[in-house]
Amino acid sequence: MGIVVNAVVLYILVSLLTESMESAIRWKVLGIAVAVGVFEVVASGLVTGGIPAAVAILVVCAALVGVLLEFFCKMPRKTAFKIAGLFVAMRLLFDITLLAWAGMSR
Repeated sequence: MGIVVNAVVLYILVSLLTESMESAIRWKVLGIAVAVGVFEVVASGLVTGGIPAAVAILVVCAALVGVLLEFFCKMPRKTAFKIAGLFVAMRLLFDITLLAWAGMSR
């Protein structure tokens, strides 16, 4: 998924699940989204292995988002990993939708 879509989804989730914290950490959330996007692109280029490799990269990205939100943005652990889980769910939904749409266009 694109870095821009990562940033938008992550910022929306942070805005919805935190109380008045998003303005103070806006640029940190953008940095996290860009870092996770770059990590995903680099990891998917280095690792081959189909679906298991893609799932492993997705799990690592979720953990990375949770840890960075907790330590870099000083969020409570429960909130950080709730956002990370929802972020992965939104990404999976988006990816499955794109795959289904690409399959229908053939």
